[in-house]
Amino acid sequence: SDRAGGFCYVNDIVLAALRLVRAFRTVVVIDLDVHHGNGTEEAFAHSANVLNVSLHLHAPGFYPGTGALADCGSGRGTGTTVNVPLRPGLS
Repeated sequence: SDRAGGFCYVNDIVLAALRLVRAFRTVVVIDLDVHHGNGTEEAFAHSANVLNVSLHLHAPGFYPGTGALADCGSGRGTGTTVNVPLRPGLS
């Protein structure tokens, strides 16, 4: 998307990962949050250099409604997106 949404208007994780990719061949981003990191996933879905792992709540009607297990990147980035959608009440 070309506009801000949700809780992150400046995605500092994306900016940090872009900086780290200059110095390292591969960067790993691990997002442990109740909400799926859809902005980070979108930024690196086509990148073979950033492994993006997101553990998040995935339930009908819960924002942002993205981050399904089957979403795994695309093109050169296929396999570099790992979503771990969790159901409500998991502890």
